[in-house]
Amino acid sequence: MSPPKIEELPKKNPFASRKKTTIKRDAKEVYPRQGLNKPDFVPSTPLDVLFAQLEKLLDLPYDKLSLNSLYSTIFPNDTTAESSLDQRYRVIEYLLDCLINIQKYSMESPKDKNLVSISLHDIKTFSKLINVIIIHGIYPCISPFNIGIPFNKRRLKQFTKDNITIDKLASNNEQLLMLIYTKLFQVFSQPSDVADLLTKGTGYSDFLTISIALITQFNHQEVLDKFDQIEAIPSTYELYSTYSLLLATPGSPRLFAQFVMAHLQQLVYTRPDGLLSLIEFVLGLRDNEDIQIEKFDQVADVVLQKPKTIATKPYFTSIGQQAYDLLVNINRPVVTSCVSYVIDKLWIRNKLVVHDFFLSHLHDAFNPKDGVTSEAQLNNAVNVLISLTKKSPALDLYSEIVGSILVPLWGYFTFLKKHEKPSEVVSGLLTSYFTVVETGLDDISKNLVTDGTDSWKFSLGPNSMTEIVPRNAEFENKSKEAKVNQFINDLDFAIDCFVILLQDLTDELVNSLFVSVLKRWLSSDDALEQRNPFIMLVDLRVLESVGNKFKDILARTPKEMLEIVASFLQSHPVTKQEDEDSDDEEEEEESDETTSLLLQLLSAILTETTNFSDCQSLLDQISKSLTRLNTSQSLALASRIANLRTSSLQPLSQDESDKLVLTRAIASLNDPLVPIRAHGLYLLRQLIQAHSPIITVDFVINLHLVQLKDPEPFIYLNVIKGLEAMIEFDDSVVTSLCELYGAGEDIDERLRIGEVLLRRVQQGGVMPEPIVVTALRLIERREVVVDDRIRMSAMSILGSCCRVNPLGMLGHLEQALDCALGILDLESDEDKAIMRRSAVVLIHDLVLGTSESDKVPFPEKYRERVIVKLRYVSETDSDLLVREQATAVLDTIDELVKLAMELYEEK
Repeated sequence: MSPPKIEELPKKNPFASRKKTTIKRDAKEVYPRQGLNKPDFVPSTPLDVLFAQLEKLLDLPYDKLSLNSLYSTIFPNDTTAESSLDQRYRVIEYLLDCLINIQKYSMESPKDKNLVSISLHDIKTFSKLINVIIIHGIYPCISPFNIGIPFNKRRLKQFTKDNITIDKLASNNEQLLMLIYTKLFQVFSQPSDVADLLTKGTGYSDFLTISIALITQFNHQEVLDKFDQIEAIPSTYELYSTYSLLLATPGSPRLFAQFVMAHLQQLVYTRPDGLLSLIEFVLGLRDNEDIQIEKFDQVADVVLQKPKTIATKPYFTSIGQQAYDLLVNINRPVVTSCVSYVIDKLWIRNKLVVHDFFLSHLHDAFNPKDGVTSEAQLNNAVNVLISLTKKSPALDLYSEIVGSILVPLWGYFTFLKKHEKPSEVVSGLLTSYFTVVETGLDDISKNLVTDGTDSWKFSLGPNSMTEIVPRNAEFENKSKEAKVNQFINDLDFAIDCFVILLQDLTDELVNSLFVSVLKRWLSSDDALEQRNPFIMLVDLRVLESVGNKFKDILARTPKEMLEIVASFLQSHPVTKQEDEDSDDEEEEEESDETTSLLLQLLSAILTETTNFSDCQSLLDQISKSLTRLNTSQSLALASRIANLRTSSLQPLSQDESDKLVLTRAIASLNDPLVPIRAHGLYLLRQLIQAHSPIITVDFVINLHLVQLKDPEPFIYLNVIKGLEAMIEFDDSVVTSLCELYGAGEDIDERLRIGEVLLRRVQQGGVMPEPIVVTALRLIERREVVVDDRIRMSAMSILGSCCRVNPLGMLGHLEQALDCALGILDLESDEDKAIMRRSAVVLIHDLVLGTSESDKVPFPEKYRERVIVKLRYVSETDSDLLVREQATAVLDTIDELVKLAMELYEEK
């Protein structure tokens, strides 16, 4: 069967024109969106409608939104306004009413609690509304008084391209100020998104300024009565920032400045976070964690300058509680270090204030009057101890901090050990205290067995942490023998803990403890009937345990113990008694036991000690007493002494003594405990200040540089002090530090070395030439690319050089000016703004430094050039702070010129 035949289609001409066809369609099919330039969103809610109206009203650049244009747009057919002030009043009233309506509608609209009720698109219109109120309502009112934050300092990005002129109202601005105050008070009185936006952004600072202006310039009592509510709106940190900016405005009215200053001073004690906010604001902790010593001083100065109108008790009660709460948070070392620094400064000025208002919280926690300290409170108290002792404070302050709670702290330690709880922190606190203060061990030895007082005791709380609870008098069905056995068991455990603690202490401390307990034990022979037998037992056990464990240590420094042996043998001559039935037999047995113990100690000393050069007279005295004793043991010891008396070793020289101190300092620097490392730096500094010949410059500098990288703030501060002492010790240290500062690899280390050099400059005196040369080389970047942070540090050093000692800059002024002007000319990028700021500050320092010295004039050929450059920068620089600083320097130059002219006219 054949396949079906396929019909062939007619062939088409590919070059023939195509037949035109038209399909008729409805316009809605072609253009489904009616009006391509119109948004899909149509405002429907009152809030959306209001923002649409405001967007249309404010849809012009700021320089085009004049008061007249706003008035004619808002009130197109109104001619009732008799003056421009009336127009301004009505326009601002309308805009403020719009702001109130925005708040009203936003609060009425349903929304997610985590979202702002104003849309992102409308936020732009909202900001513009506030800015227009500021430009045409607020600043025209406050500008005549020269109060408030200067407008140029708060210019926003959208202002930069607009030429905005602030009108100044000559008079009759009280009514307008009161209008703005009333409307804004209504807004801020209701918690809302609008109030939050105004508080966190621009708006609140103007409201605060207006309120103070009405109080100080127009005596509005009703505003003053509500000022506490006004001040309570923002955070304490924001108030510090706002008040500081208001005080920085030059030429403010005296009453206004006094009012601001008074309330700024009150923040630190009236606000629960006043001290923390002050520290964060002054140190700039919200931006970085860098430490600057001089800023610690600024915080201390503010806290110590108690306003005269405030009583001492409420002021320091608030500060003390805040300080204690901040010291609890050991995870913020910069804050705790700053608080400790403040307490140090206050201790120097008034010890009673520190004791009564700061340390009383700590002491009450470890020895509560009501016998109750919760788990959290006791844990917090330990954190406070860590914070206060980490910096190794002055010895008398250290003793005040720990000394009064030393026995409870020891009881806390043994309680933790007994219940197998972590005890390393408390052990470290005790070790640090004994190492630095070098006292207190004897107090512990008298109270080895303790778990509290008669009124309270340590206990495990509901969270298995330690707490303090009242000690209730309970009937105990125990025999005397059982109680004695319990005491002995507790004593054995306490002595084991004590010996563990002693192993981490210095030989001198162990030796001193043994001598003290030995003296107390021997003195008990004079009053056996009065001494508590339990206390005598404790002393004896301490002597036995310490003597056996640290025999070699006790024998190294035998002089004091030999004195004790000699004194006892001389005052208690014991000879053989033939009559064993004497009435004093029991007393003689006690004395024989003591004598036997001393002879054993003497034997150990004679065996372990190799240097008796400073003990010859003591050995002679002991030898005679041993001969009178006339026992086989005493005669054998006398014979050994006779052989040792021929020793001719010389006592330790000063150099050898210094070597021991250096060895101890180096060992302390390797200790994991921060206070002991700080104490090691202190010992090093003592050798440096004493100009000890054993100090090797390079070695000691390296020791300090290793510690310079320590993250603990007060280790770093002690390193700074040590390097300063090294500079005084040897002039070559400056050269070594300059080499590290100029060509080191670690930026942070170089910046800290720069701080050492800066402090050396600020101390005055002869200016080391290497500092100036190194700073200039870093600013110029002659060799390699230098980090801008290092260059800024160098400019700060150079400026201080000229301020402190202009003669030290003689011959370098022109080079320094070339560096500063070169930065302003060539480094114009936006990311180099911080360098231009430093350059302007350097010029300011050079101007001031040369103005204070007749021998070092400002280079004449640079005078006009500097003024021209500063004027250009003040008008055209893209960075606001650079413009402001340049203007300030020009003002300083004008003042200096006026003073010079006045002096010239007087002559």
